[in-house]
Amino acid sequence: MKHFYIAGPYRGPTPWDVEGNVREAEVLGLLVARASGLPIIPHSMYRFFDRSLPDEFWLEASADLLLRSDALVLHPSWQRSAGAKAEREVAMQHRMPILDLVQFVPALARVEASFTAVLAPFVRAVGEGYGPESEGETWRP
Repeated sequence: MKHFYIAGPYRGPTPWDVEGNVREAEVLGLLVARASGLPIIPHSMYRFFDRSLPDEFWLEASADLLLRSDALVLHPSWQRSAGAKAEREVAMQHRMPILDLVQFVPALARVEASFTAVLAPFVRAVGEGYGPESEGETWRP
């Protein structure tokens, strides 16, 4: 089973905002699981440890998890997260498959579909050995 690292905003101005970010990452993770991928969701794994150790520890731990994964799935709002930006850079440097869901938001809003319509082919492609040809390349169906 292939591992899919879920990246997106974690921090927020209030605990409610943080919890919303966690839940959105979990939704993506569930969709990956429904497509037969194994989601890695640091948001969920460490949220109760928040501020128990310096941010540097958690950033390093997340980078380690990312490098143990087979692909990166970027939440549509990943660009407002410094951590997700850094994770994307690491994935690009290591030529990992990347699915940037922001590219599909307009199309998904126009049709009665969910992110599953995009995630399933990506999970299948990674399972079949898809890998980017060059640094910075992201997956396109």
